[in-house]
Formats: sequence, structure tokens, C-alpha cells
Amino acid sequence: MNLALPLTLEHALNLTYLLAGISNLIQAPELLSLRPAWSDISGIWRWSDLAPEFEKLPAPARRLAQLILPERPFLTLQSTRLVASLLLIFQPDPAITTTALWFCLLGTLAASVRWRGAFNGGSDAMSLVVLWPLALASLAPSPLMQQLALGYIGAQAILSYWIAGLVKLAEPSWRQGTALKLFLETPQYHVPLRVRLWISRPVLAFLLGWGVLLFEFTSPVALFSPTITVIFLGAAATFHGLNAWILGLNRFTWAWLSAYPAVIVLAQWVGARLNSP
Repeated sequence: MNLALPLTLEHALNLTYLLAGISNLIQAPELLSLRPAWSDISGIWRWSDLAPEFEKLPAPARRLAQLILPERPFLTLQSTRLVASLLLIFQPDPAITTTALWFCLLGTLAASVRWRGAFNGGSDAMSLVVLWPLALASLAPSPLMQQLALGYIGAQAILSYWIAGLVKLAEPSWRQGTALKLFLETPQYHVPLRVRLWISRPVLAFLLGWGVLLFEFTSPVALFSPTITVIFLGAAATFHGLNAWILGLNRFTWAWLSAYPAVIVLAQWVGARLNSP
């Protein structure tokens, strides 16, 4: 039984724009709500303290940083990113959608640079993985460029799961089934008490830990069958949804969901190549 519906290149792009827009619609307001932390007057991340770190950059990069990273231009950029995310969701016009895409990319990149690599770790990294290939493809729009962009995004999404599983497989605590319990007991995540009680059962902790490990490590298999692709992405979405509920990692959910149309398209291409005479 084939559970997958064919996803055309155009539909995949539009769906990716929509999901990336939702992802940025979450990220931009979070940054804006933290303005006191990066205020030039009293913030712990004020530009006057950060600026010396950029002095060693080449002159063009240094001037660009001085142009967009102080409080007022950074505020303008993130506010524009908020509007751009809405335009990505509704996609009123191809030219407007392309412009919105670039503002989301610039806003995400500026936030990552200002926080020395990423404001929110993996969710920012995956957001950039989705945004920059699409932005580059928009400079010379053609089916080939769009296919390359989606292929790159889909491959990176699968690799993100596979590498995470590979790292876990190398860790004795994951193989022994104790890592998940220890992780969920970390105080900063404020895991609900009932979840900590569930995971305190050794057998359940072992099974769930190995379930996560195998789900991630076997992710490349999702590319070889449309049915497996749908099942895998459903499991992955559930995984991120549970992380959002249990750990508060809401940004991760939408950052990875925005890559799923590309995974489906990549799986279709792989399947077509495997089935070709």
C-alpha cells in the first residue's frame, strides 16, 4: 500500500515557504520579546560589548555588522522579519514571497551572528538550512535550481536525524538505556512530574531510549519507499511535538517541519531512480 501522495515541485516549494513562514513567525516575536537583553542601554548582549569581537573581520563584513547589529537596526530587521514571515505564509505574489524569504534569511542569520553562532541552537541551524538554498535558488529561478535547493534541504534533514542517532549509538548511556532518563531529569527543562515518573521505570526508559536511537539512526531508510517516508515523517513530527510539550522546544518542531516537503520530494526522486529500468 502506498500512503504517499505525489508532491510536485511547485507544491513542495509553496508548502516549504508556508512552514518556514510559521517557523519564523514563532522565532521573530521571541527575539523581539527579549529586547531588554540586547538593549544598547542596559542589555547583557548590548552592541557596545559585542562590537570589539567584530573588529578582526574583513572590512566589508565589519561594516555590515555595524550596519545591522546595533539595537535599533536589529530591532527594525527583526520586526521586518516578523512581517516577512506572514508574507511567506500567505504568498500574495512571487516577487513579494522572494523578498520575504530573503528578509527571513537575513533576520535569522543576523540573530545567529549576534549570539555567536545561534540564538537557539539546532532550530536556528535548521532554519538556515531551509532558507538559504531557497533564497539562492530565487536569484535564478528554474526547475533545476529549485530541485537542487529542495534536494539539499531534504538530504540535510535526513542527515540531521542520522548523525544524531550515530552519536547516540556511540554513547554507552544510550546503549544501556539510561541516557533518556538522565536527560529528562535535567532541571533546566522543567519536565512535567508525570513524565519523570514514567521514565523512572527502567524497562520503559530502556525501550523509549532505544526507540529514539533507532528512529534517528535508521532515518535514511525513509528515502527508499514513499510509504516509509510518510510513516517516518509522521513519527518525526510526533517526536518533535512531544519535545515541544515535554521540554519546551517549540522552535524545533516548526524548523524541522519546514524541511519535510523537501524530504518527500527527495524520496520521490530516489524512488524514481531506483525503479527506473
